[in-house]
Amino acid sequence: MLFIEPISQRLRYNAPMNIERIKHIADWVIKFAEVGIAGFGVFVGWQGLRTWREQLHGKEEFELARNIARAIHNLFDTVQGVRSDGLFFDSLPAARKRIGKAMTELAALTVEGEIFWGKATVKPLVDILNFPRHYLLICGKYFRAMDMENPPKQPHGMNEFAKCQAVVSMDEENDTFGKEFSEAVEKCIEVVRPYLPRR
Repeated sequence: MLFIEPISQRLRYNAPMNIERIKHIADWVIKFAEVGIAGFGVFVGWQGLRTWREQLHGKEEFELARNIARAIHNLFDTVQGVRSDGLFFDSLPAARKRIGKAMTELAALTVEGEIFWGKATVKPLVDILNFPRHYLLICGKYFRAMDMENPPKQPHGMNEFAKCQAVVSMDEENDTFGKEFSEAVEKCIEVVRPYLPRR
């Protein structure tokens, strides 16, 4: 009992000082907790904003990649459709218009893709536009070679005519133009594939 009495007497005399000290420490703990909670709230808000920005950028890239993939297939289908229908001199302006529309759509999306992904990445998209240009050029040579009333200044031999005919119309067995065009389409799809969701 002797040991307990001095401690209790000591606490009684210092009690006001201990309570003040405890209140002071409690105030600091509360302030520190408030600052910590506010800091945590700022961190959570910043992380949420960053995630939202990444999702928005990813959605834009996805939309662009999807539109480019559609435009590539549309261009391929348009050119192959014109080739399979059999091209006649009277239908050449309509074919040029259809192919030109598909080319314009892909060219505009290619510019946007260059902004997002860089010039080197979209090079296959630029290269694929050469296929319809080449096709339309060959169509012009083909019809000039067929025009017997106004023959071209430089005569086209049968070999040149046969080459043009192989490009202008589809030959299932020896369609080198179609195969090269199809390979170019696959290269273009590989450009946009990383931005499209896997299914």
